[in-house]
Amino acid sequence: MLELIKSGGIYTQVFPHYPATIGIGVLKLKSFAIIQLGILVLILSPTGRMFLQIFIYLRERDRTFVAIAATVFTILVISLYISKFFR
Repeated sequence: MLELIKSGGIYTQVFPHYPATIGIGVLKLKSFAIIQLGILVLILSPTGRMFLQIFIYLRERDRTFVAIAATVFTILVISLYISKFFR
């Protein structure tokens, strides 16, 4: 138990807020940084997929689905941008 407190255990760690500090924390095996990385991956997965879908539909020349994917991507990006200001 004493080792947990010395190593910056559960309650004394600082939450990483930037990708660089998350990366450093993951390399140091800090639990909060690993959790933040997981949350970041979960948030960016659908956004990245919609971004790729736009190019896939462009290659197939399917304008309807390009418009739908671009709309969904725009909504995702705007919601992430807005959520940054309302923490």
